[in-house]
Amino acid sequence: MAEIRDIAPDESPSSDQDHVLIVPGAGGKFVANGSASGRMDATFWTPPPFDTLEAAIASAQAWASQNDVPHIFLRQRT
Repeated sequence: MAEIRDIAPDESPSSDQDHVLIVPGAGGKFVANGSASGRMDATFWTPPPFDTLEAAIASAQAWASQNDVPHIFLRQRT
């Protein structure tokens, strides 16, 4: 299971590491995107915005597990 870690609004995940990033979006929704590019068959994940943080995390966990992505980062609101 991927490690979930909160990050500050000005902090960015390492670009050389596979991860999912969840950020607060417009209208109270949550935007997620992920990359599993550390192998020959790079995979990117850009689902539609989620209504709740819980839904975003659950979907991110499923995608991360399926793609061996070790980290999910949650960017805090400013």
